[in-house]
Amino acid sequence: MKPSLSEKGRSRILHPTVMTQTMANWGECLKMNKQFFMKLAVLLMFHFPFCALSQTKDEIIKQILKINRLESEERGLQLIDPSELSEAENAELNKIPNEHNNYENFQALKKIISHQELVDFTENISGVLRMFAIRALISQRDNNYDYFQFFVNEIKKNEKIESQWGCDVSVNLTSNILLSELSNNWNIARSEDDKKKLNFLNKILRPIDSFILVENKNFNDNFYFGVFSRKLFGNSMNGRVKQLIDTKLNFAAFEFMMKTNPKIFDSIKENVIDRVIKSKVLLLDRHPQFFEGYLRYMVTNKQFEKAKQMIQAMKQDEYFEDRLNYMLMGIDKELVNKVK
Repeated sequence: MKPSLSEKGRSRILHPTVMTQTMANWGECLKMNKQFFMKLAVLLMFHFPFCALSQTKDEIIKQILKINRLESEERGLQLIDPSELSEAENAELNKIPNEHNNYENFQALKKIISHQELVDFTENISGVLRMFAIRALISQRDNNYDYFQFFVNEIKKNEKIESQWGCDVSVNLTSNILLSELSNNWNIARSEDDKKKLNFLNKILRPIDSFILVENKNFNDNFYFGVFSRKLFGNSMNGRVKQLIDTKLNFAAFEFMMKTNPKIFDSIKENVIDRVIKSKVLLLDRHPQFFEGYLRYMVTNKQFEKAKQMIQAMKQDEYFEDRLNYMLMGIDKELVNKVK
């Protein structure tokens, strides 16, 4: 005879209906847990790459600031033939963040940041990051960015940074670097007859060129030659052109006046040349390209005695002969021989 179950024992035996319901609850519980774990997996899948991306971005920025140099694609290390290097050396040169190549560092950074982040970098405390960012926006032909305001801000900052082009490393004002790159891009676009690029650059340079003419600042001699070469300013600037000649003996303005307004030019040229002779030493020291321009003008216009006085001022230079030959390059040899 089987032992009878106690009340307590019987309470543990589930009725079939109850058991079915309980199993259904377990199934629902498992289903909910499965959904939970799937959501968790998706969350982690997106979260960890984001963390890794954020970490990589911070590492690249840190390395850019550590090198602290604005570099171009045409830099010294790229002149090395990769086939002449070992695998380890190539791997070292190509890794990101890169300890040797700031250009590649910023190229890698561009790929993982948004356009808005790129724009934000133009206001970064680091001049190197600002210049990398503005260069990228120009390359992308962003029509919505205020390049003129950026240029004005850089003039106010008066900040110098180290930059490299090919094997040449120099320290320059960020505003000067921007103007140099814009001018180079403009010259290339014109030589290639790239109308779309030229129109884009004209839009950027028009207010900048007018600013250079109007502001009473000592910009690099080259920039004035660029302004007068592009001719993006209006006729309202004619008075300022003459003023630049009168107050600064600006040869770029002098040459522009000679080509565009010969009547006014003829009335001022002799007085200007006499003043140049009196200021020749100072002009050579502060504005060597203006000095060169006036010297070439004197030789080609057969003002030999005045040209000789200019040359006399150069004889204090250790590299006098080489410098003189460079300045007179391309001029008829018969004329050059008259002043040597």
